[in-house]
Amino acid sequence: IFTGQYRRPIREERIFVIFDVAGSSEAATRLGDERFHQFLSSIFFDIDQPIVDFGGDIHSYVGDAVFAVWPLPSPQGRSDVVHAFMAVWDTIARRRSYYESQFGLQPRLRAAVHCGSVVSGQTGDSKRQITYLSETVNIAARIEALAKVFKRDILVSQAARERIELPEGVEATDEGTHTLKGVAGPVRLFSLSIDPVQR
Repeated sequence: IFTGQYRRPIREERIFVIFDVAGSSEAATRLGDERFHQFLSSIFFDIDQPIVDFGGDIHSYVGDAVFAVWPLPSPQGRSDVVHAFMAVWDTIARRRSYYESQFGLQPRLRAAVHCGSVVSGQTGDSKRQITYLSETVNIAARIEALAKVFKRDILVSQAARERIELPEGVEATDEGTHTLKGVAGPVRLFSLSIDPVQR
């Protein structure tokens, strides 16, 4: 926005990761609106730095979810996204005593991952932001919904799996091919297993 790069829409490739808080409805009922807002704010604050440290940008907060974006400059893939997952999970694990003492709850996170081509451009006047438009964003949101149904910590599309390098010790499990609402054609999904502490 400051440099004016996105004043005119441009097409580029991005990795989209949606982090959401598992069991948020139950937590909201238990804590009440004000305390639940504090609970979410604490989580969002804690996971911001690990995402940024590994090359991601926080795009937006929607309800109990954080939308993060990584550049995808080459077909060789990158491991930054997975390292960010590991750092986020570790951060929340280290802060468990705080959450337990303050809220009586231990946060549990999920992540949905997809990548592809998007049109990026600046929108708005009094409030300006970069908006990403394409089926890529829609697919990421649909994968987030399936992660809840499958109860998987990290659910990744085949497109993202092929572009992300998995560090040693990270395992990918084929979860089959699925039809996503509003998406043309089936999408193959994989779950990633990185941290037994959260399971």
